Amino acid sequence: MVKQLRLGSGLVLFAYVATHFLNHALGLVSLPAAEGGRDVFLFVWRSWIGTAVLYGSFAIHIALAFWAIFVRRTLRMHRWEWIQLLMGLMIP
Repeated sequence: MVKQLRLGSGLVLFAYVATHFLNHALGLVSLPAAEGGRDVFLFVWRSWIGTAVLYGSFAIHIALAFWAIFVRRTLRMHRWEWIQLLMGLMIP
């Protein structure tokens, strides 16, 4: 259940970032293309459903990261685990 929540919330966050960067890429094509992409982006993510899903996914993803730290018996981790944890916490 936890893995499914983490995967689902991560995919929603990835979709948000991907559409955000896609909108920036449209700006390389032309300004009208970027404005059209912005309208689609805002329609999806600024609706009440999109906002609730985005913020809910963000909260779930962060909570699960802290839960993974909390349930550990020790903070002895490999270097890559520390890097992954610190980079994930630096994003916000």
